Amino acid sequence: MLTKESFNAFLKTLEEPPSHTIFVFATTDIHKVPLTIISRCQRFDFRRIQLDTIKKTLSNIAKEENISIDDKTLTLIAKKADGALRDAQSLFDQVISFCGEKIDSETVAKMLNLIDDDLFFTISDAVLEKDFNIVFQTTNKIYQNGWDFIDFTDGLLEHFRNILSVIITERTELVETAEVYRTKYANYIQTFSKGDLLRILNYLSKLQQELRYSNNQKLKIEIALTNLVGLEKSATLSEIIFGLETGTVEIKSSESNIACLLYTSDAADERSSVDLGGRRIIKKKTMSKLAVIVQLYTENTYNKKDLIKRKKK
Repeated sequence: MLTKESFNAFLKTLEEPPSHTIFVFATTDIHKVPLTIISRCQRFDFRRIQLDTIKKTLSNIAKEENISIDDKTLTLIAKKADGALRDAQSLFDQVISFCGEKIDSETVAKMLNLIDDDLFFTISDAVLEKDFNIVFQTTNKIYQNGWDFIDFTDGLLEHFRNILSVIITERTELVETAEVYRTKYANYIQTFSKGDLLRILNYLSKLQQELRYSNNQKLKIEIALTNLVGLEKSATLSEIIFGLETGTVEIKSSESNIACLLYTSDAADERSSVDLGGRRIIKKKTMSKLAVIVQLYTENTYNKKDLIKRKKK
């Protein structure tokens, strides 16, 4: 990067360049370039190239060179390039030199030391099935293959982001991955709830920061994945109310169940009090909608009119 004095000296030449000369400047520190220079240039911002575009370019090169390569392998190379076509072509040259004219995904993954995406699907399936054995099998596989635990956490965070994207949009076009994995992501529709995925993403984001300062990353990952698999499914207030109205959720009138429901759903705040011996559950006027419904169900007098009246009070 030129100094401020050098830019000022160059300014006169830039304002009145020779007719046969075109100046081309390239920098990654645009904020360091003086405004006097920027205002006299046409600015073009280069951004990361999309994954599908890189895959298509590499696929065309492979066809011209008579090289056999599948979509999964192209995805591995394109993701490793991180949006840079030049890096993708350099990696592609290395892979060709190592594998020859027939390239497979397993060899490329070992060569580039990439974590297999199937490992992330194993974790998400374990969360659904509550299979704690997968946790220790996964951490042992990461350790034995020499994979980086931080890279694994980054990939797992992206994996659950992809699941959230598929569940919200009910489409897989926004997921940058191989076609074989898009089919797997589509199978997660109607499995995870949005609230649970947000909890998982928030938990993994915190883990991502904590892992960088951990002395024993393997142990940290094992504890984190165990907590992840053990997370219970949550329900929003709207879902509980809808379940009560449709009859799919049943509230037992025992005192312990009512107290548990009020506690877990944060129906009462610190100023509210629960009277388990009487019919009135919350004494203060700060009761939430769910607390009112629980009380009305306990009294067998629940209907929407009563709810409106009690909310006005």
